[in-house]
Amino acid sequence: MPKIQNPDPSHERPFKHLILRRHAERYILITLLTFALTVAVTRLFLNITGYPKLGSGSLHISHVLWGGVFLFASVILLLAFINQRVFTLSAALSGVGVGLFIDEVGKFITSEYDYFVPTAAPIIYSFFLLTALVYSLVVHRKRSDSRLQLYGLLGDLEEILDLDYTDAEVKQLLSRLDTVQQDPAMTDLKPIAQGLHAYLTLNTSKKNKSKPGFIDLLFERWITFRNRYITKRRLKSFLIGGLLGLTIWELYYPLEFIIHIGSTEEIIEKLAYLVANELVTGPVTIGLFVFRLGFDTILGIALLIAVLLFFLNKDRKASAFAYISLLVMLTSANLVIFYFDQFSMILNAGVQFILFLAVIYYRKKYLEIAL
Repeated sequence: MPKIQNPDPSHERPFKHLILRRHAERYILITLLTFALTVAVTRLFLNITGYPKLGSGSLHISHVLWGGVFLFASVILLLAFINQRVFTLSAALSGVGVGLFIDEVGKFITSEYDYFVPTAAPIIYSFFLLTALVYSLVVHRKRSDSRLQLYGLLGDLEEILDLDYTDAEVKQLLSRLDTVQQDPAMTDLKPIAQGLHAYLTLNTSKKNKSKPGFIDLLFERWITFRNRYITKRRLKSFLIGGLLGLTIWELYYPLEFIIHIGSTEEIIEKLAYLVANELVTGPVTIGLFVFRLGFDTILGIALLIAVLLFFLNKDRKASAFAYISLLVMLTSANLVIFYFDQFSMILNAGVQFILFLAVIYYRKKYLEIAL
């Protein structure tokens, strides 16, 4: 049998890792926010206008079709153009398209073509959570090496070619090129890195640098505002007020139900409303309703404990209670509550999300707790 020789290192298996695009987290965040805003605005607009019909006779142009148009436009833009600004536009269009599409999910999961079916809201919220999970995975992805650095750097050269760059961007590009040149495992890429380094050093110094873009400028202003005005004391006061308000909101419904539990007429009236709106249709939905009351009660008490601990200056325990409670609300409890309260829960979920981000920032910034 002939001896098998070792393969030539120059013919190694090509690099096939999936590469995250620079600013990928920004594009997904734009998609996430426009998706949520589109659903909220669509539902509000239809409710205010009395759910108008676009078309005449048997013709009805559903907004799911407009969602398809926006999604198609976002894909065409990505296929046709390479400029980075196109990705921002495409992300926004895709969020609008998905929002218009998923808003009509109720019509496609019922034989009656029922737009108002109660299960539609939890499905839409679940889809939002999955998108948020993708965003979280992208943000926390830590994998990086010199080859990946060069992948991203080649993409960033588009700004250099368009003569649209700032001093900070050039400095970052040069730093990443230095990393590639110093990596002993990347000897095959050093000539590329050296050539790009020389080009950037020679040519970028000859031009007056561009001003930061709109999104970059907003981010810079937010950082300035955060560092100047969001102190530990102010943020703690905001958390106490916000969590206390959310506690009252969470406990109001179950306490009202418990207070009237001795009144048969009151209980029958509340249950009749749920049955009339097809929110309670059998043992399963009755179980969900009881589950909802339990969720509201337990989480409301947990938030109240967090508020009391903040008042006692036991910030670590307080932030832990708040973090876990808000996380359970956003990922689990809201799925049940959206079934009963439908899209009136959007504002409440938005408040929960803002408080959740504030708790994360407080724990990381002032308590030095890594998440």
